[in-house]
Amino acid sequence: MFYLADLVGYVQVCTEIQKSSQSSNTFFDVHLQVAQEQKTVFKVMVKAHEFSKRQLFLDAMVAQKPIMAKHLQVSSTGTHFFNYSSAVFDAPPHDVDFKFSPPTKEVTKIDSSGLKINFFVREPAGD
Repeated sequence: MFYLADLVGYVQVCTEIQKSSQSSNTFFDVHLQVAQEQKTVFKVMVKAHEFSKRQLFLDAMVAQKPIMAKHLQVSSTGTHFFNYSSAVFDAPPHDVDFKFSPPTKEVTKIDSSGLKINFFVREPAGD
């Protein structure tokens, strides 16, 4: 069962185009900052060798401009999909009540006893 969702926020990460291991679908992931300390990841379905959709998200990420992703399908497992019925728009800055934050990266550290510790660090800002 799917339902529709709309998201507003800043693109933090846009992955490379990849092929699903379970099907022949091609997609890329977008990490969208939807609140000051919260992000949502959605899969953008694309045809093979279709780069314009990805470029749109990359441009928004580089410019740190908020976007609105409309009509995302959400599966029963909570996975968000941006597909043929979805649309993306520039969001007016007054629609976003938080500032862009650089993405975080998960780091795993193993202490001397062999215990794994996962934590998140902010990526350094690019110069």
